[in-house]
Amino acid sequence: MENDGWLFAQRISLTNSEENFYYDFPILKEIDPQDFAKKLCNIKSNHSSSILHGLSNRYLIKGSSDMYAEEKNWFDAVENSIKTEILPSANKILRAKINLRVLPKILKIKEDATR
Repeated sequence: MENDGWLFAQRISLTNSEENFYYDFPILKEIDPQDFAKKLCNIKSNHSSSILHGLSNRYLIKGSSDMYAEEKNWFDAVENSIKTEILPSANKILRAKINLRVLPKILKIKEDATR
């Protein structure tokens, strides 16, 4: 995730890539949401953008199971961790990244996934 956001996104979402190993397994809920949130906010912007794009694709495509429904509590915990633990202590640059890029994309993912 930290070194290749694009590859992480390819592995969690349904694409025409042979790297999409986990698109139909609810594996994200097995990741500690606080750790994921910290890494998502602290990695380079291009990696976090790729990961958020991958999450969006993961939850938009309704396959044999609804990944968003299965991972909703995890996703909510990631969002909550960003808002309550990371954002309050973030420096100006990180706060701007979170408020301008990360949180708006998270809100959009949630909105689109529940349609």
